[in-house]
Amino acid sequence: MDLRDETAPVRQTFNALPAVAGNLNWAHTSQGGEGRPVYCCHVEVAEKHWLYPPDENGYNGIPLEFAYGALKVNPDKMGCDLRPANPDKIDPASISCCGAESWTESTVHPLTRSTGTSYYQTQDLGRFSEIRRANPKMAESFFAYYGQVMADGNLTRREKALIALAVSHALKCPYCIDSYTTTLHKMEVSEAEMSEAVHVASAMAAGIALVHSVQMMNKLDQLEAHHEIGAGLGATAGS
Repeated sequence: MDLRDETAPVRQTFNALPAVAGNLNWAHTSQGGEGRPVYCCHVEVAEKHWLYPPDENGYNGIPLEFAYGALKVNPDKMGCDLRPANPDKIDPASISCCGAESWTESTVHPLTRSTGTSYYQTQDLGRFSEIRRANPKMAESFFAYYGQVMADGNLTRREKALIALAVSHALKCPYCIDSYTTTLHKMEVSEAEMSEAVHVASAMAAGIALVHSVQMMNKLDQLEAHHEIGAGLGATAGS
């Protein structure tokens, strides 16, 4: 629902939405604000409110999106702010996944990029929540589990984010590298610390490849043993 007119009555209506959600006992979250526009591809608006009607008869409630402010086009830039997760279902503060931070606030900044044919498209990072499309129940279970795993526990969120960055490099996921680099930067983790985590992943990958050479040596020893036995039998028969 677009509230384009930046007038006092429209602003008052927009500002009243959180209270309306509270009166209806609906979940609510917001995006954007002063100096933090909300992006969708090449366009932006000033801010948004999201209201979440409850689920009924086994069907998920359809989130209501209210966008305030003029629609501004940025032909040379693009970005994507994901639809925030329903805070009654997922604790947004506990999640630091691929693009997941943008569920709670406008954190995916517009990126200058050229169009290309790569399978990896920058804007796809902001579509992570769309994995709900085919199987929402399993997706919600994943997000809930992910949120619990990445929350503070015996390891801090900082430590877990460094592990995630290392794994992202080991598994070569550009989405995760993008997301966790951003997350760690916000946590004021230094580039040197991030780089060291990546070197740990690189050393492990090298070691994992090299230790498998034992399998090669085992096979060579087996082949050589068979060859020697064969040669010995041949020599015996010849004598």
